[in-house]
Amino acid sequence: MGCQLDESRNFVIASSVPGILGVVPSRVQVRGVFPALSATVIPHSQEIKFFRGDSFDIDVQVQDDYDPPNRVDISRSVMRFAAKLGFGNVPYGSTIGNSGAQILKKSYLASEIEYVNEVNGQARLKIKKRDTLEHPTIPLIWDIELTSPVEHLTTLGTVRTSAGDPVIMGTAETDFSVVDLGDIIHVEGKHVLIIEVLSSHAIKTDFDGWAGGSGQDYNLYRGSSKTIAGGPWTCLGDVVI
Repeated sequence: MGCQLDESRNFVIASSVPGILGVVPSRVQVRGVFPALSATVIPHSQEIKFFRGDSFDIDVQVQDDYDPPNRVDISRSVMRFAAKLGFGNVPYGSTIGNSGAQILKKSYLASEIEYVNEVNGQARLKIKKRDTLEHPTIPLIWDIELTSPVEHLTTLGTVRTSAGDPVIMGTAETDFSVVDLGDIIHVEGKHVLIIEVLSSHAIKTDFDGWAGGSGQDYNLYRGSSKTIAGGPWTCLGDVVI
């Protein structure tokens, strides 16, 4: 590139710009041992950086805390991912639960979190352009919560689901009083979290994409929820359309 030095102001003035080399990064910047197995007995903390408007996948490997570690079966588990403001970004208590999440993904839909190999604890987070297009450039935090079934609960009767409705209704024989917040219901081929028990015949889930139908068989499981990974989540500045 041709240029000349302007000594009066002591910087280089470009007289021509022949071109720009653009390189597509091979993957998002993930700093840490994730998704490889590791003997560390605490959840790994990874710093994830990306550019606004980018789309990318992040592979997840779930393991236990033994040394050496074992892969964990997640076939009946619920995985949820969130990127949101931490208490260091906002006044204490002003952001509760997932109310302030910039990105929220659940394993109910393979387009959000895909279980690549359930028995071996392998999943894939799918971050889309729509997730990052208007992402703020202030620092956020991210975490992954895994709710695993620890006990199969007695089930009676059948249930009814409705499209667009997170509430699941049971029959007269159904007894939802045995479940609580954070337990799991299996219906329509999906394992979904229960977030509220409305009555002995009605529960509310955090999913409303049901196909809908009555007389459906179901299973209930006592759930155990753990945060299995987390860390800083940083969106770098970018020019996007």
